[in-house]
Amino acid sequence: MNSFNLSITPAQIEILSKADKTITQTYQIKNNSNSAIDLSTSIEQWQPVNNDGSIQYLPKSTSSVIFSLLNADLKLGQIFSVPPNRSTQLILKIQIPQSIPESYFTLFLKQENQSRNKTVSHLSSFSSTNAKIGSHILIATSETQDLTHKATVTNFTTAPKIKDIFFSKIKFNIEIENQSNYLFKNQGKLIINKNNVTLKEINLFPNNILANHSRLVRCSFSESNPKPTQCALSPPFWPGLYQTNIKLNDNIKLSNNSTNFFILPISPIIFLLLITALFLAVKKRSFS
Repeated sequence: MNSFNLSITPAQIEILSKADKTITQTYQIKNNSNSAIDLSTSIEQWQPVNNDGSIQYLPKSTSSVIFSLLNADLKLGQIFSVPPNRSTQLILKIQIPQSIPESYFTLFLKQENQSRNKTVSHLSSFSSTNAKIGSHILIATSETQDLTHKATVTNFTTAPKIKDIFFSKIKFNIEIENQSNYLFKNQGKLIINKNNVTLKEINLFPNNILANHSRLVRCSFSESNPKPTQCALSPPFWPGLYQTNIKLNDNIKLSNNSTNFFILPISPIIFLLLITALFLAVKKRSFS
């Protein structure tokens, strides 16, 4: 079996189009291995599940969108070969015959083993599907490019709610529900205030929140190398009441976007109580 070391660019496309339009997209496929790879293409439709970005592929497409390849010598499902350390292009034609709700697909490239029948040009009982790589395709239709989004924060809590000034971090659990018919990226900031003064702003990691679905929100603590990370604030803290807000892009109306947490000098108080108790115990022993 040939090794599988393949890349596809772009890894995802997002299409907002009027109905009855045709879109073409060029994909760059690169074989990064030292041997030729036999591949086949397919399109599979999927839907989001849960709130962590998980998806589920449908057994059969329910969409009216039509996909085909514009390559002169290649059709969807046909097996082709990419030489070692070489690149090739696939040109995908996407026909959107009518208005559709936001829909999600993946263009898959699957490794095929043709060792039993080198004359096969299409998928058959002689070919065996193995590793695969894909590129997501997100499609929606609209008569305008000027979209209005509405969203609400369905979960915004801190752990713990009452916190000592030292030791562990404050963790923020955030979930945003997209109440509109079009996806948006949750680009924005987590803002921590005390006494109406902004103490810190943390960038949100810009995940897609798909139409009429919820998504757990993660933060990004590095602008040069952004990675989704649990939103958190590290000690030490000053005692008092803190207000936390989520601010997204200006064109997104966001409700229920604030919460509070308390910082108390718990460990210093415990330390003073222990010192006082020890002092009283020593003093009592000295008088006995």
